[in-house]
Amino acid sequence: MKNIELRMRIHRKMILLCYFAFFFIFLPSCYYIMTKLSNIGDKVKKPSALKHESKVNQLEELIKSNVRNLSVQYKITSTEANELLDEFINNLNDTKSIQDYRSVWNQIKNGIRENTLFSSNCNYLGTALNALSTAKIIAADVDSRGTQLKLLLTLEGEANAVFKPQWYPIDKIISGPVYAGKDRFNAEIFAFFLSGLLDFRIVPFTVERIINLEKDIYPVATERLRNTIVKRDNNIWCVYGVCHYCKPSELACSQTNKHFNDLIGVRGALIYHIPKKLKLHRSPWQRKYKGNQPMRWQYQNDYCENTVKKKLTTNEILDLIDASIFDFLIQNGDRHHYETLNNKIVLLDNGKGLGNPLIHHLDILAPLYQCCIIRMKTWMRLLAMTGNNFRKYLNEFVKLNKEMITELHLNAIEERLLIIYSAVELCIMRFPKQNIYIE
Repeated sequence: MKNIELRMRIHRKMILLCYFAFFFIFLPSCYYIMTKLSNIGDKVKKPSALKHESKVNQLEELIKSNVRNLSVQYKITSTEANELLDEFINNLNDTKSIQDYRSVWNQIKNGIRENTLFSSNCNYLGTALNALSTAKIIAADVDSRGTQLKLLLTLEGEANAVFKPQWYPIDKIISGPVYAGKDRFNAEIFAFFLSGLLDFRIVPFTVERIINLEKDIYPVATERLRNTIVKRDNNIWCVYGVCHYCKPSELACSQTNKHFNDLIGVRGALIYHIPKKLKLHRSPWQRKYKGNQPMRWQYQNDYCENTVKKKLTTNEILDLIDASIFDFLIQNGDRHHYETLNNKIVLLDNGKGLGNPLIHHLDILAPLYQCCIIRMKTWMRLLAMTGNNFRKYLNEFVKLNKEMITELHLNAIEERLLIIYSAVELCIMRFPKQNIYIE
């Protein structure tokens, strides 16, 4: 009897030991091994992906090398007068006195068309930008949408605008991936100008503005914004806001006037808030921000034909191609989502542009060289920029916005225009029977 009881006790202990080994040794070991294998899978690309990615890289290298072989038509300056471009510049310079801010905001709101945010002959451009830079701030709050510090301001006359502060000196070169660093406020301001120059007119009114946190913001701020405003030594006021990456250790502070050595406030971009409902979409050419496995569009040359064209209309694809040309010129590789108004793309969040003028991230242009179609209107506007014409109009931005863009960036933008010409030329060579120009 005692032997039987002893055997049962030993048997129960063996079962307990087996349970212990299974749950506390075997399962954790399996989990560890599977995790390691998964990480290795992320690091080691599949042979098929590597093969296709090689073809994509070859195409991008062809586009770059073809720049040297571009015909002379892309390098000589057109002598034909471009009335639309000249009218755009003249309207930017035409600033009328403002008697009533509400009437200016009504002009902007009523000027929003089905396909654009303002008309091609808009004669209140300069006045609207002046209103954004001078209207009294009557309310201020945090704009907690997104990952970076933004303030939502209400201006005299009941208009809303988003303020993005300056984080870097204008000549700072941002290293790392194309989406590296914080937003550049000057990229937001330049984006509005470039959108008009290309006749897209799909970037909201944007202007440089310096705000005084002590006098302009704190008295009219919400409690949650006030809680993020800090007064430091020497009467320097700072703010860190509420957002995904916002924290007290990263402050946007009042700057010192280098000519007079006095505080001038926080410099940044003020972006008019479109008072209409926008629809958000995920970009088919979205990047992957974690892990080393490429997205399908990054290794499949036929991605547009086999994937995008099955989901989007031709007009929607042409919108994304326009956006890719725009983003490539300023090197904004962070367009993971995009907004539409009346089914027409609107380009918001352009702050990741103007990062590194020494690099051309060609894959931003993937919608163009993968789909190989372009609007005839867009192509004609690009042709109007041949030779020195593009630089002539870019210099108009420099005149309007002092110390806002460097010579390196201006040179890089000119070089990228040639790469766009090259991409279109190669599309013609690759698909000689296809009409790539769409009316």
